[in-house]
This record gives sequence, C-alpha cells and structure tokens, in this order.
Amino acid sequence: MNRPPNDNNNDNDNFPKQREPTEADKQRIDAIIQALRDQTITMPGSRSSSATTADAQSHAFWDTQPMFRSSTAAHEIKTEQELHAPLIPNKPKDELRQTPFVEDDECMFRFDYSHDFLKWALTPPGYLKAFHLGVRSSNKGALVAVEINFLCVHKKLRSKRLAPVLIKEITRRVNLTGVFQAVYTAGIVLPGPVSSCRYYHRTLNPKKLVEVGFTSVPPKMTMARFCKNYKLPGETSIVGLRPMEEKDVVSACQLLKRHLDQFQLVIEFSVADFQHWFMPRKDVITTYVVTKEEDGEVTDMISYYHLHSSIQKNEHHSHLRAAYSFYNVATTVDLEDLMRNALILAKQEDMDVFNALEQMKNKDFFDALKFGKGDGMLQYYLYNWCCPTMEAKDVGIVLL
Repeated sequence: MNRPPNDNNNDNDNFPKQREPTEADKQRIDAIIQALRDQTITMPGSRSSSATTADAQSHAFWDTQPMFRSSTAAHEIKTEQELHAPLIPNKPKDELRQTPFVEDDECMFRFDYSHDFLKWALTPPGYLKAFHLGVRSSNKGALVAVEINFLCVHKKLRSKRLAPVLIKEITRRVNLTGVFQAVYTAGIVLPGPVSSCRYYHRTLNPKKLVEVGFTSVPPKMTMARFCKNYKLPGETSIVGLRPMEEKDVVSACQLLKRHLDQFQLVIEFSVADFQHWFMPRKDVITTYVVTKEEDGEVTDMISYYHLHSSIQKNEHHSHLRAAYSFYNVATTVDLEDLMRNALILAKQEDMDVFNALEQMKNKDFFDALKFGKGDGMLQYYLYNWCCPTMEAKDVGIVLL
C-alpha cells in the first residue's frame, strides 16, 4: 500500500520521524560538507568520444557535484573499497546550460504526462511530499519549475539558472533523510556517465508515423508495402498469457529479482515496490504474465508503460501514443516470441510505436522484430558514488 499523502503544508512534517538527524548524523553531514569543499577526486574509466568531450568541458554547476570524470588514471584508484565509495566533487569552473524539457531537436514531439502517470511515478511506497518540489511565479502563482524525477524549467526561465537551485534543494532534502547517493538519467551528456543506452523503435502504426514525421517511407517502397512490412498478428500466441493480478505479485517479484541478478546496475524491488510499479493501470502500465497451472508460479512476464507525446504543428494528429519497454522476463518461452506478443498487446491498445533501450537482453530481439535504431541516447549517472563504466547490456535499471 502507498503511504497516504500528508495534508500538512509544513515540509518538515513530511520527513519520516524515525529518520530525523541525530547529533551523529549532523556531524557526519558536516564532515562530508567540509570534505566536499576541500578535496578533489576524479574517476577513471573508458569513455565514448561524447562523454570524454563532456568531461573536458567546464560546468559551473556539475563541476561542484560529486560526479566522476575520465581524467584520472586507473592506478589512482587502489582498492575495490575506494572504487565503490562516495566521491568528492571537483572545483567550480564555467557555466552549464540545462535543457530539461523533453522534446526532440526539431520541437515536433513533446512528452505529455497524464495525471494518472504522474501520480504513479511520484507516489511509490514510502514517498515523501517534501521530495515534490516546485517553484511558483510571484506574480501569477504559475508553476514554473518542478523536481524530483522530473526536472522541468519553463523555456522562458532557462537562463535564470533555476535547475541548479532545484537540484541543490532536493539534494538537501534527501540528505536530511540519511540518503547521500542517487541514480539518474539524462538525454544530454554531462560529466561522468557510467553507461549510455540507445533507443530503438518498433513501428506499430506506419501510416500515422509517416504523416507526423516520426519516420519516412524508404526509397522505392510504396506506403502499402511499408505498412505490410510492419503488420502484426491480431492475437497473441503464448498459451496462458494474461494480465497480471494481485495474486501474482509475490511470485512475479521473485522472478524479476532472479532475472536482474545477471546485470550490474539494478533496482532491488521489494514486494510493495513491485506491486506499485507493475500492477496494471489503464493507460499507465501494462503487465502480462504466464503461470504454471499446478501452483500458479509466474514463469514469464511482459511489462511496458504508456508515455504519449503531443505533436506540434500537425493538422491531422494531436498525439503520438507510445509504449516503452519496462521489464520483460522469459524462462519458458523464447524472448523474441515473448516480445512479439508484447508488440501485439501494445498494438491492441492502439499504440503507434514501441520503444526500447539497448539494455539487458533487448538487442537479442531488435533485428528479428524489426526495431529501428533511434537517434536518442540515454546517459546513466550515479550521484556521489564511484563506479566503473559498463556496457549498455549490463544496465538493468529502467527509469521513467
């Protein structure tokens, strides 16, 4: 069950009473702050050219944060304990410009988060209202910036350096609960990504995607042939595939945890976490399972979340309906067959496109199921933690 929201407007009341900082906590925080002021540690690791370029640049904000960079030689990290440990930030240098609204470079598509999606994303078990931070205009009271999980600043205010202010404040609030590390993603390259994953797209509604400019018909191919190329069966083929129910939660959670053991960067889901993130919600999250007849054990799982985009400057279509691959586990069926069924289910829900990152085992089915390589890259970062870089296939975290 989700923790009920606190109606008290005092932010301090939103922190759990049992995590109020003790004198020892305060001393620890003071020591960390002093260390952050006085020392500089950078982190080794091979990088792509874009990541190396980002490390070589100067960033007024990120250079003050505990993020590793590629400029330190590997021999400077002497032990495994030093490798997996908190970091000390670099000294401040030049300006950083944030681009936090999520839209494509041509400004044709913009994420259109529904109320139900945001409620799902922002209210997991144990959430704190104090972590839902906003800045309002003093004149009209309009919300101009929000944080956490979603860092958005109004286009007209991006030159006001609100993003660093929001990040510093949310970091302060999180630190008060005794948490000093974080994982986050960004579509832009900042100092110190631990991995980089490319988006792949599977066309489900070819004609619409062409009309809105998301894709195009290849040379010497007609629209009819293009549509036929992406045609899917009308019904799923896996026997026993059905929507997940509450009775499946414990077994499905155990299945996912065993699956994630093979990857290097993962989330440890509790049963309560799993129930929140995976129980089906209309137009938010879809989860299907296959179970054994004899005991109901979950053997296979499909999940994808719904995140649509508003379409700019198009007279015929207002929204692009997209499914995003979440976590998928195949043990009694082939992964390719499982994901073909996922595409069929998404098509049945009137999705226009199915998106997936090249992480975990996803690349095993991309070619066979006609996924196309996208232009977008998603960088993964660890805040205040020294971690070696890894390949995309070793990343087992999907963040919204």
